[in-house]
Amino acid sequence: MRESKFRGKRIDNSEWVVGFLTQYQNKLFITNEIIEHPSNQDPGGTWIYNEHEVDTDTIGQFTGLKDRNGVDIYEGDKDKKSRICYYFDNLSAFGFKHPNHSAITFVWQWVHDDEIIGNIHENTELL
Repeated sequence: MRESKFRGKRIDNSEWVVGFLTQYQNKLFITNEIIEHPSNQDPGGTWIYNEHEVDTDTIGQFTGLKDRNGVDIYEGDKDKKSRICYYFDNLSAFGFKHPNHSAITFVWQWVHDDEIIGNIHENTELL
């Protein structure tokens, strides 16, 4: 089973953050750390999380795959073959597609000797 996590750029400092995606009052947040949780003595206590508001345009879901260097692959990542990782809702699958071609390589065909070189959010010159 694929680990469910997301990546996005923080609104406050533009740094990348990885964790669980949550929504509150029409804003999206990535929660990546539990700061405080109830103790055994106080099981009804409050959970406090470290969460960061993220730019909705930069959010990408983890594919469950890693490149040849062990780097997690997220939606929006770009590989050395100029292909971009997309999520295809109608197929419930991730795939890589070159912007100038119609061919799609789905993740179950992923060749683990490939390498991620950037993403569409920070490396627009790669598009």
